[in-house]
Amino acid sequence: MLDLPEEGELTAEMEKRVLDFALNDVYGECAARWALHYDEPISENLLRRVVDRVGRECEAADQGRLQQELKPPAEEAAHVLVIEVDGSQLPIRGAEPWKEAKVGLTYRQDPDTHRPVKGSARYLAVVGGQAEFAPALEEALHIENIDAAYSVVWVGDGAPSNWTLADQLAPDAVQILDWYHALEHAMTCGKVLLGEDSPWLPAWQARAETLLAEGDPEAMLEELMACVPLAETRRGRDRVDSLAALDDLVRYYRNNTHRMKYRLYREHHFPIGSGAIESAHKHLLQTRMKRAGQRWAMRNARKMARLRAAYRTTGALKVHGAIRRARNATKERGAIKRERRGSFRYARQGVRDLNSAERARSN
Repeated sequence: MLDLPEEGELTAEMEKRVLDFALNDVYGECAARWALHYDEPISENLLRRVVDRVGRECEAADQGRLQQELKPPAEEAAHVLVIEVDGSQLPIRGAEPWKEAKVGLTYRQDPDTHRPVKGSARYLAVVGGQAEFAPALEEALHIENIDAAYSVVWVGDGAPSNWTLADQLAPDAVQILDWYHALEHAMTCGKVLLGEDSPWLPAWQARAETLLAEGDPEAMLEELMACVPLAETRRGRDRVDSLAALDDLVRYYRNNTHRMKYRLYREHHFPIGSGAIESAHKHLLQTRMKRAGQRWAMRNARKMARLRAAYRTTGALKVHGAIRRARNATKERGAIKRERRGSFRYARQGVRDLNSAERARSN
């Protein structure tokens, strides 16, 4: 049996191999590397056609079924389910040279080591707006059984849209402002107040780190407000810039006060940095889609981003079969029906606060 796909000139087994090459390198290099392993050469156009064909299957499949096939639900509820979301710019052809790709990551944290559970990471990547990304993330959270998790943690960089999404999809999650972004904002303000080359900047950074680590944003805000008289002594543009920098930082911290209890988060072994999603940007999108000189047609960028996320979620051996099964199931049984409230699902009644981690340890 050749097991030919509905569209195309390859067997499913050969298509799986071609897809693996195409998802990991530019098409010209893929064709050259293919010749090292196989006697029969392939063309760059064949690689493009395979990505287009499988990419369309990935987009057409019900996203809930796709997530099930990529990584089946775990038997046990997560002790700590971590969610991270961020945006990344991709080079696009046409009038708009850059387009945002939204990247999402979920993983489970081991209750004993407090480190990510190996193999639990689930990735999402959508080139487009929140309206497209949110439903895909919603399906992933459903498969992760978010309602049964003892604790849910959402780590973000402070963008308002990030927290809006958190309120909609995980309204009882512990929201944590990324530590490094909080410190970066403090240093941006310090450089304006003291000067880029000021010898006092290390002291400013050390004080900011101490106050942030204490997890008491009000103390930080008090010391920042004490800097206002100093800024007002400046003249001209320096005065305007100094007061604006302080105002921006104070507003940023006030908007995120309830997300900056870092000492308490550390006591509960929750992650306080978004390093995992920053890393995801690199190995998920940048290594394949931001090579020197690359410019993507929008339709191709959308397919490649989704395929890269699927590839990183389930691995090279399983991604092709998972996509085909999800697409076939969608054709046969349609989309998975879910009860929704408005545009998004909402978690069950109750509050997953910091005490839920304590309850989990006592059970």
